[in-house]
Amino acid sequence: MISDHALSAARLNLELGRYSDAFEPLRVVERRARTRPDVLLEAHLLRMRLALRLNEYVLLWELSDKIAEEAPNNVGAQFERERILNTALRDHGDTERLSASINRLLSLEKQLPKGGGSAFHRALSRSLLKVGDIEGALDSSKKGLELANEEEDIRAIGNASLALAEALRYAQEERQSVEHYLTGIEIGRDIGNRDSELWCWLGLACAHLQIGERDKVESALDVARDLTTDPGFKHPLETAHVGLIQALASMLSKSPVNLQDVLQPYADLGIGWPEQFLSETQGKGELPRAIPI
Repeated sequence: MISDHALSAARLNLELGRYSDAFEPLRVVERRARTRPDVLLEAHLLRMRLALRLNEYVLLWELSDKIAEEAPNNVGAQFERERILNTALRDHGDTERLSASINRLLSLEKQLPKGGGSAFHRALSRSLLKVGDIEGALDSSKKGLELANEEEDIRAIGNASLALAEALRYAQEERQSVEHYLTGIEIGRDIGNRDSELWCWLGLACAHLQIGERDKVESALDVARDLTTDPGFKHPLETAHVGLIQALASMLSKSPVNLQDVLQPYADLGIGWPEQFLSETQGKGELPRAIPI
């Protein structure tokens, strides 16, 4: 049926990072699948993922409430809804609400007949990092990569490599993290997983900054900046992260930084944690901990 094809088109555009091209097929689904609640539910979840990628958090909260209300007994849908919500809370650095979300996610995962697979473990890992459970994050990211290899899913392997790299970077095992970021970059570039590739470049820049390799920071940021400014693509949060990492590098080299220019893109998204991290870095003259992007 047309709605099924439109749903597939929206999903493909989302996976390729062509977010603007996902809107029309989703509108087609919503027009034509009014009598198919299962298809509409999938469309709502895809629209929620799209809102996450575009950092449209107000819409994301609204869609989350809508899905929770309309399909409360659909464990698979509630698991996916919670996983997307969990990532949004991670973006905001809201550790209290993120901890509650992690607990809900763990509970829902246990109700899935086959578990949450690699995607669950890599998402869990990245969220555990934000609440300070680095050992738990390392264990979960390693499990995610193991499952991805068992699934022989190259996209999952690339995403899991990113999750493990992040956990290693937070654990101050930066040189090991670099290896996994580079794996994620190679896979992301080869299969067109733009989102994963971009986050790998951002993480790579952070890893190099954490060990004082300033020239390599600039090289990684140059690629990340090119990806965020590529016409036809929109990456608000990632663009803000490029500015933050650049500002931290400048601050550590005693160069002037316009904090308002760095913080405004975050303020536009309702995100406040970078201000404190910059203040701590400026006060100590060094990074206080792993850069928490």
